[in-house]
Amino acid sequence: MAARRTLIRLSFFIPTLVCGTTVSFNDNRYLSPEMFGKLRGDEIMKFYGYPGEEHKVRTEDGYILTNFRMPNPGGYPVLLLHGLTLTSDSWLLGGPTHDIPYHLWRRGYDVWLWNARGNGYSTEHVNLTYTEKNFWNFSSHELGLYDTPAIIDYILNLTND
Repeated sequence: MAARRTLIRLSFFIPTLVCGTTVSFNDNRYLSPEMFGKLRGDEIMKFYGYPGEEHKVRTEDGYILTNFRMPNPGGYPVLLLHGLTLTSDSWLLGGPTHDIPYHLWRRGYDVWLWNARGNGYSTEHVNLTYTEKNFWNFSSHELGLYDTPAIIDYILNLTND
């Protein structure tokens, strides 16, 4: 089964429901709250001098998830999941001195930041718009049933792992 294979081959870092981050004043660059709100995940990575990519992943039930990657060719893929009601930006706000995606990338990992359906980055669907009631007819069950296998399979196919 593909899902079982992918779980074995991909490392997960699962945050607690509340993920606290602080803005770093020790980095060479400071990302002000105003500027932070205007940049997407891949743009935040680039702001701090790291490579950043955006990847759209379609789930089996039609949701389109926007995920971000700090590519490190040949590096082992690591998928970071944001906390409840957050986005992948919660992993980036503290900057390279404090936040784990930057540390992992510097250690040679191929870092992926997942955005669950319905958060600010993942409001697309093949047949629905986020303003429709049926778009929001999901629970955490669908995150495990559809979203998780979709992003894991996407990563493994793209990285040939």
